[in-house]
Amino acid sequence: MKKKNGNLLSNILTVIGVGGILIGGGILGTTLWGEYNRGVETREFVKQAEVLTQQEMLISRAEFDPEAGDVVGLIFFPKFDVRVALIEGMRDSDLHAGIGHEPLTGWPTDERQIFLAGHRNTEFGILKDIEIGDIVEMRMKYGTYTYKITGTKIVDAGAVDEIKPYESFENDQLVLMTCYPFTFGADTVDRFLVFAERA
Repeated sequence: MKKKNGNLLSNILTVIGVGGILIGGGILGTTLWGEYNRGVETREFVKQAEVLTQQEMLISRAEFDPEAGDVVGLIFFPKFDVRVALIEGMRDSDLHAGIGHEPLTGWPTDERQIFLAGHRNTEFGILKDIEIGDIVEMRMKYGTYTYKITGTKIVDAGAVDEIKPYESFENDQLVLMTCYPFTFGADTVDRFLVFAERA
């Protein structure tokens, strides 16, 4: 009787173990496939943005009127040699393969705040290594604009007062936002902000 019980327990544990491996493998496979597809989409968006911002394709600022979900330009970090497409909007789909722009805020040359957001576990993970004085370029459908980093700040996730859509400034104010801390898997209770001014 003891041997039968031992075999039964062993079989149950084997089934549980194999099931756990299959489920874990399925989750890992789905995650890796999702990341692969996101990477493909990210590269495609960057290609689109590079075409849009070529000299011979430029339009005037007055003609620039993006719609939600449009690829509108490129943000370039020379220090890291990283280029990411700029997408109009802050929905999950906008941030999936690019950097989202808060539609209520401005664009280069508007002398307003330009508020951009991205995920810490994708391209905006580089913000953890950003330093005052670093350069950021925004390559738009109507020209290329250079910004110099002036500071960083950690705020509560609910600190929406950092978005200033209706204020005017003497110069463009670029704000980049991502989740904080940068540790993979950590709770995203805060936001990391990077501030820059047009050079």
